[in-house]
Amino acid sequence: MARLGKAIHNALKKNSTCWVLYNVASYYWSGVEDYYQAIECIRRALHYSPHHAMDIALLNLANLLHETYYSEEALTPLMVSVSISPEESILYYALGRVYAVLGMLNESVSAFRRSYETVTERDSLALAVALYTSAACEWKMELFVREQLERLRESRKRLEDFHGNLMMVRRKQVPPSSSSSSS
Repeated sequence: MARLGKAIHNALKKNSTCWVLYNVASYYWSGVEDYYQAIECIRRALHYSPHHAMDIALLNLANLLHETYYSEEALTPLMVSVSISPEESILYYALGRVYAVLGMLNESVSAFRRSYETVTERDSLALAVALYTSAACEWKMELFVREQLERLRESRKRLEDFHGNLMMVRRKQVPPSSSSSSS
């Protein structure tokens, strides 16, 4: 990994305005978990990118945010990248992943559908990976929903038991005597 970092560093020394190299450098820094440096490289990639290619750095930023559990924040760069390149299927795929994690299932399905609709031949491998990931995501969501349902059932049972115990206690309580003592 150190050799790769050195090679990227040397390449950037030769061409310090290459947005592609800054994107590659951000992958390197993400790989060694130096997210500050990764974001700095993405920032520079955005600065040097031509407008029509900014979606690449924005996708890179969104993926970094999503992978570091800032999924809600990942929506903004994804939405901007989609506005720049509305026919790039990978952008909708990434959007679908983020929506799924945020529990926005209808939006997730729509984004995955749009990803499928915009796929090209060159994207066929990416589509296969996307479909696999989507299925895995759906399976995880189903497990999550089942766990939540089981928790709700357990809570309902506890509430019913509590209610039953409360009613028993109330029946056992002797009402205060209505006869008053006279002197």
